Amino acid sequence: MDLDFRMGAWLVQPSLDAITRDGATVHLEPKVMEVLVCLAQHAGEPIPKEKLLQTVWADTFVTDDVLTRSISELRRAFADDARESTVIQTIPKRGYRLLAPVTFVNGNIATPGVQEAGRLTVRSRRDAKTINSLLVLPFTNASGDPDAEYLSEGITEAIINHLSQLSKLRVVPRNTAFRYKTREADAASLIRELGVDAVVTGRVVQRGESLVVCSELVDLASEAQLWGERYNRQLSEIFSVQEEIAAQVSEALRLQLTGEEKQRLSRQHTQSREAYLLYLKGRYHCARRTAENLKRAVPCFQRAIQEDPGYALAYAGLAEGSILLTWANGLSLIEGIEQAKRAAHKAVEIDPHLAGGYTVLGFVSACDRDWETSELAFRHAIQLNPGDSLAHSWYAVSLTAMGRSDEAIASIRKAQQIDPLSLVLLHHAAWVHLHARRYDEATVYCREALEMEPNYPLCTFWLGIACTEKGMHEEALTFFQKTRKDGLMDVPFVIGAQGHAFARAGRRAEAEDLLRQLENPGASRSVTIHIRSRSSKSAWGSSSRRSIPWKGRTGKGPCPWPAGLSATRGLIHFGFTRGLMICSAGSAWGPSNPPRRDL
Repeated sequence: MDLDFRMGAWLVQPSLDAITRDGATVHLEPKVMEVLVCLAQHAGEPIPKEKLLQTVWADTFVTDDVLTRSISELRRAFADDARESTVIQTIPKRGYRLLAPVTFVNGNIATPGVQEAGRLTVRSRRDAKTINSLLVLPFTNASGDPDAEYLSEGITEAIINHLSQLSKLRVVPRNTAFRYKTREADAASLIRELGVDAVVTGRVVQRGESLVVCSELVDLASEAQLWGERYNRQLSEIFSVQEEIAAQVSEALRLQLTGEEKQRLSRQHTQSREAYLLYLKGRYHCARRTAENLKRAVPCFQRAIQEDPGYALAYAGLAEGSILLTWANGLSLIEGIEQAKRAAHKAVEIDPHLAGGYTVLGFVSACDRDWETSELAFRHAIQLNPGDSLAHSWYAVSLTAMGRSDEAIASIRKAQQIDPLSLVLLHHAAWVHLHARRYDEATVYCREALEMEPNYPLCTFWLGIACTEKGMHEEALTFFQKTRKDGLMDVPFVIGAQGHAFARAGRRAEAEDLLRQLENPGASRSVTIHIRSRSSKSAWGSSSRRSIPWKGRTGKGPCPWPAGLSATRGLIHFGFTRGLMICSAGSAWGPSNPPRRDL
């Protein structure tokens, strides 16, 4: 192939064995240029070492070392770092792949095809099958700096959000996509597990104010590259990079976009680079769901709002972070709910079309037992974005709190159809089924989650509850101990559940010890808790009462979920379905509602 071609900003001239950029020319050895040409003929495809050796040194016996030296020469010429490559990727034990996009001077773009008579035959895009579904894999942080991880994750999430707004394309949601961040998967497994047609991959390199993003779109059936590009930009241009990737992917898929969809792809929620980067950091920490990360997330959202007071997404992030931090016992109940409510209302006030704003408003309102606002907000969120799995999932949890278990189960199933590998949705599915007293089904969801993530404490928590209600007290205590060990050590509703399990098992001393941990003498209101041993009345007496402070709201109906329990600072006992704040330790469901032991 003697055609001149471009690789990003470089002009490659095979007939002259030369590459040129900004007027500076570098001359390559003929064989090194032949290696580059061979890689360019299959841009984006893995090329085995054997094929490169047979193509470039067809009539000569050479060792792999010769090829390795040629690749090193190319990397030196393109100033490419092998540890965080943006030009030539080493594929361990296989070969190499040219990452940089190739464009011939005559205007043709190099895409995978077959070589005939020394020239490249480009696959016609008209021959490509229709792509109806897509997975955006988490972009790799190739900066060598763990603190830049938030940037690669944020860019990935932004591209997912952009493409998810296209009606003719099914995009795998964030939670399932990010399951592949630490999980190897080949094309066949992605097709089998997710049923997708194509995948977008990428890598991000940040050096101070310099930002390099490389991305490609690959057809999984043929493993052929449909599109690829390298963006050399300033950090301040991060908005345009995300927008361009989404737009060029949709163009490569030949999607016919409506005017409204084109506007959505080009929409920017803020013009402030600082506000956006702070928002990405907040999202990064919020997604991890631990108390420590949530404590880092909330200030990020607050600072983003300071940078841009009209940034609706930052308000939505602040609302989500605040309510989750309340659940993690990092904020008081009243402070957390009030802060979350103000932020959620502000988000939808600024942007009435922000589906995520209504989703978090629905959940915050449910935590405050404002059922009417909660239901209206969730329905509006789902109308704006039917593919938002979190809206369906949080709606399911809220329906559970309203005592509408059948509707809740239907809603959580809809969420799982959208986002099948999400740990959060498995946790919510267990929650919803347990509240419906369908303990065995709840256990199945927990086991499925723990197969994916053995140390996921929320599902060991639900297993503890299920075992308690089925009379399997020792198993329940084992699960609660693991729940606390795996990250929920000081969370009140977990301590309360463990104390309840001790009481049900007849272990009064341990239950009393956990009660003392939960007491708060400065509370403005007390709730009387009964602890009674069913097995040894003489040891316990007829009844033992303890006053536990409760700072929650009153007069708004039941709150049968752990948020209500967290507020009590000491309920050693759960009244999930009846929302009881005072009930017997003999049964979590109350004396008139015995649990079903046959499940």
